[in-house]
Amino acid sequence: MLHRLLKSLIPDPLPIDEVGSIGDFIIPANDTILRPLHKFRPTYSYSERIKEIRGRNAIMRQIDGHPDLHDYLWGRAGEDLPCDARWIVRAQAAFAHPDTKVIFAIASGTHSIQIKIPVADMATFPEIKRADPTPETGSSVWIASRLNEAEDKRLLQIAYEAAGATVS
Repeated sequence: MLHRLLKSLIPDPLPIDEVGSIGDFIIPANDTILRPLHKFRPTYSYSERIKEIRGRNAIMRQIDGHPDLHDYLWGRAGEDLPCDARWIVRAQAAFAHPDTKVIFAIASGTHSIQIKIPVADMATFPEIKRADPTPETGSSVWIASRLNEAEDKRLLQIAYEAAGATVS
């Protein structure tokens, strides 16, 4: 019985096909979002196996934030993206463009999703609060999602297209 208890406390290692490299994401376009995240947290691509992991095992897989927020970002808001762009980047549920590795959305905490939108497209969403662009952010700004599914689908589509056009 003690053996079973001890074994339940040790997580299974990530399968090799799920292990990603944070090095792919260390590009100037991602600097603003990666800087505040813990450097030594895991980075790997999403797989359907992750969806089945709940509770203690999800904590041991080190995906920060609330599972309902992950489901919202990856499942409902991002379901119309043209390809699978789901990643766990430094233990945060995120979307990153598969070709450029530019992170364009990230979930954290229990109710926070940040989406990277080009400044030129912000006129379409005048009611959304955002930070002013700085030399560090370039021609894009990170905005806080209002967790409105229809709005987030449009924002994520714009963000995906912009991330694909980014030259790193």
